[in-house]
Amino acid sequence: MGVSTDEATLSQLDMEFLVRPATQLCGHGRKEIAAAVAAQLEALDFSLIHFGMSHSPGIRLAERIAGLTPGGLDHIHFATNGSGANEPAFKTARYYWR
Repeated sequence: MGVSTDEATLSQLDMEFLVRPATQLCGHGRKEIAAAVAAQLEALDFSLIHFGMSHSPGIRLAERIAGLTPGGLDHIHFATNGSGANEPAFKTARYYWR
């Protein structure tokens, strides 16, 4: 495979590297996954979770996770990617150890 500087080709390669591992773990064309995604989109396709706002499924999940963790670990932070998870973790650690 040659090296391409074409922006569209690079975008396609980026998406393949991001998406392929996730789909390989689950398998391709699984109807139960497509049905679960469709059901979720019908129930709640988007919700703003900033500024203290949330939604019932997120609150229930956070309560369930908090119930599984050792005592005192009752603050849950949901993130959509690694950067969104790591940045607040570093900030929290830095704040705690001041």
